[in-house]
Amino acid sequence: MGKQIGHTFYATTRWSYLHDIDWLLPIISKYHNPHTHKQFSHSALRYLMGLSASSNDLSRLLSHIIPDYDQQTLAEKRCQSITVTEHALRVHVFQIDNLSQAAQKEHITDTLSNTYLEEKWLSTLEKSQLTLTNFLFDKLINPVPNGEEAIINFESISAIWECGCRHRSQPINNKYLTAYKSFPNITVCKRKHALRLNIACTTKGASAFNTVFRHTEWAWVRCEFELHINRKVDSKRPLEMVKKHYAKKSEYKHINVLRQQKGPSSLTIYLKPKSKISIHTLEYVEQFIKLIKH
Repeated sequence: MGKQIGHTFYATTRWSYLHDIDWLLPIISKYHNPHTHKQFSHSALRYLMGLSASSNDLSRLLSHIIPDYDQQTLAEKRCQSITVTEHALRVHVFQIDNLSQAAQKEHITDTLSNTYLEEKWLSTLEKSQLTLTNFLFDKLINPVPNGEEAIINFESISAIWECGCRHRSQPINNKYLTAYKSFPNITVCKRKHALRLNIACTTKGASAFNTVFRHTEWAWVRCEFELHINRKVDSKRPLEMVKKHYAKKSEYKHINVLRQQKGPSSLTIYLKPKSKISIHTLEYVEQFIKLIKH
C-alpha cells in the first residue's frame, strides 16, 4: 500500500502527510485545540483529577483551574457540565497542581506567548549544535561576534533541509567525527560556487569521504571530481580508483583528468549545492566543518 500511494517509508508518512501526526489536529481543528473551551461532566473531571466518585473536593480544585469559578453561584457550580479548556486541565494534572489561580493564569499566558515558544526552540538549538541545519539556524538568529549581521537567509537553510535528511538529522557521532578529522581543510570555492576538498587518491581517503559525504546529511550536494596526475604517470589506475571508490556512475561525466608537470597525483572534489544556496551560507557550512573538526 505504501508503494502504491507513493510513500514507502513510515517516517515520511508520519512527518510529511496527514497520517498519525498528532500535533497537526490542534492546528487544523478548532475542537482539538487545547485552548478551546469544552464541557466536561463532574464524574469525568473527578476521574481526571484522581478523585473518588463521591469526593466533594472537586469545587476546591476547579477554583484553581477556572479563573472565574469562585464567582459562580452554587446552582451554576452544581450544573451537570463544567466548561474548561484541556490545556488548563493538563497544567493542573501534569505540572502545577499546587499553583495559585493568579500564578496558573500567568503560566498559561506565558505558554501561549511568542517569547515562550521562541525560548523553547532556541533551547533545542543549543542542545543540538552538531547538526548542520541547527548550526545554520543559530547563525541566522544570533549576531556574529564582531557585531555584524549574519549574511544568511532562510531560503538557503530550507533548501539544505529539503534536499538533505529533513527530520532524520542526527548529531555527529564518533565515526563521522573521525572521518571529518582525517580531511585537510575544506574551503569555499567561489569560482565553482562549491565547497572544495583536496585529498590523496587512496582507498583510505575514499572510506572517509564516503562515510561523511554519502550520508543523507549531505544529500543536498552533488560531487564533481578533478584528478590531478603527474604527466609521467599513467592515468588509467588513478582514474579507475576514482570511479570504483569515490564517484557514483551518474557522476562519471563529472570526472576531469588534469595533467601537471610535477608533484604527486591528487584529487580535488567539489561539493556543489543541488539547489540555489547563497555563497555566504556555504561559508557558514565551512565554519561548521571547522567547528566539528576542532
